[in-house]
Amino acid sequence: GSIMNINFDTVTIKNFFSYGAKPTTINFKESPITLVLGTNGKGKSAAIVDSIFFAFFGKPSRDIKVRSVINDINKKNCVVDLSFTVNDKLPCRIIRGLNPDFLEFYKGAEKEDSRSSKKLMQKELDNFLQINSDTLKNVCILSSNQSIPFLDMKPHEVRPIIENIFKTYVYSQMLNEVKNHRSTVIDKMRSIEQDLNLFNGVIEDYKNSAKRMKDLKENFEKEKTEKLLTLREEQKQLQDKINDINSKLSDRDFDEEIIKLREQVRTFESLISATNSELAVLRDNIKKLEEKRELIKTNNICPTCSSTITEKHSKKEQENIENLIKSSTIKYDEICKERNDKVMVDKIRIELELKSLIQLGVENISFKDEKKDLESELTSINKSIEITEKDTIDKHFSNIIDIVKVKEYVEKKKSNEAELIDLQKDLTYSDTIKNILSDDGVKSAVIKRDLPFLNTKVNEYLRILGFNINIEFNETFDLIVTNVRKAGYQYQSFSNGQKKRIDLAILLSFMDLAKRKSSFSTNLLILDEILDTSIDSEGIDNFFQILYNRIKSDNLNVFIISHKK
Repeated sequence: GSIMNINFDTVTIKNFFSYGAKPTTINFKESPITLVLGTNGKGKSAAIVDSIFFAFFGKPSRDIKVRSVINDINKKNCVVDLSFTVNDKLPCRIIRGLNPDFLEFYKGAEKEDSRSSKKLMQKELDNFLQINSDTLKNVCILSSNQSIPFLDMKPHEVRPIIENIFKTYVYSQMLNEVKNHRSTVIDKMRSIEQDLNLFNGVIEDYKNSAKRMKDLKENFEKEKTEKLLTLREEQKQLQDKINDINSKLSDRDFDEEIIKLREQVRTFESLISATNSELAVLRDNIKKLEEKRELIKTNNICPTCSSTITEKHSKKEQENIENLIKSSTIKYDEICKERNDKVMVDKIRIELELKSLIQLGVENISFKDEKKDLESELTSINKSIEITEKDTIDKHFSNIIDIVKVKEYVEKKKSNEAELIDLQKDLTYSDTIKNILSDDGVKSAVIKRDLPFLNTKVNEYLRILGFNINIEFNETFDLIVTNVRKAGYQYQSFSNGQKKRIDLAILLSFMDLAKRKSSFSTNLLILDEILDTSIDSEGIDNFFQILYNRIKSDNLNVFIISHKK
């Protein structure tokens, strides 16, 4: 489809977060690069990022309550007035307020009908903008606060980002719909098969009506008893299996216990870090005492006043220093022993408990799923038992002699068989679509198609950022270092500065891929505290080279938000 291009012009805010009743206006096109400085909590991101998100989507960019954007002193008349141009020709304006709540949308000079409900107005606005909040974040915002570095994320944190960047989330939504539809089809097929079994049995009875009339009377109760015995045996077996699972099931809150254990691990890690810091201080003190002792021993010089001292005084000073060295060494050894014998052992024990608890949680979920399936089977058996118990010879006798009923069952059977064939085709089609939409299907194809572009971009940015290394993501997004000298390196093997360059290269490449796969472009690029962490001046200079290239090629207006002075 056609690309929606939005050029942001200005935004005016009042009573928005820390901004008061006096209107504050930001001109997005005033300069190619704008540096926004201020300490944390001064409303830097609120004025630029949250104001746009609030105008577009009625909510801030951060995961906070909508009404927390209202100035907490004035508590009313919160207004964001955003002006922008669509496709370089249509000036638009969104004015959104809280306390009182309102939404106004202008296309050119024309105001959209505000008599519609706020929810309906938002839907019309969404249809016009053709963009969601995730796309806006990925195309024009780089933030160090959005999340932890991509390569430090857990698999469950990586999945939604990859699905959003590669636009495969729609396949996951479709897959859920297909699974739901498939379950409905299977349930309907089971119902029809039960009906067909009934029809076939009844029709067969009618075909042998003369003989069946006699045999049915003689054998009906016997067959019913045998059937009930079989069903009840199946019922008992299923109930035994359910009881067995119930004995294995646990009502423990595994998630909460796992969180607590992980917190204990982090506590031990903090304690170990503090202990290491204390040991470093002791090592430094011991070294200084040894140097002081050597100075007195070699030169007979007082380390305090630098004057010559007597041999007796020198020996006494050396003995005092030696005692201090011994006491410090003993304390050092005691702290090391405490750390190694207790803290490290306790940390390992808690980590083993955590691993075991995670496994128990997985097994418990498996038990629950198995129990659910067995209970479904048991419900079906119970229904069959109920039907069988209510069955009487009179029903069969009347069916046998009722020719009208025979024809009715024959027609129902034909209809159900035809419907069953259609449902089987539907099920086969659903299974095919399910396989296509699975992780190994079309999602994998999409990722395979776009992964070379992503890897190329990452390495381009790494070279510009002054880090001469080649890395690649495989299809499961594991990081692979392809340089011969650094083959086998992991992300954690690099220094903080090197990891920061890798993080920036990945973020920039994700933005390029999101823009490439999106039907949306904009003049705005917001860097929220991206350069405030461990990156040296050379890395910052290289990063600015990338910015200038983007400004030149994409006609961007860049806002750099920082708390550094």
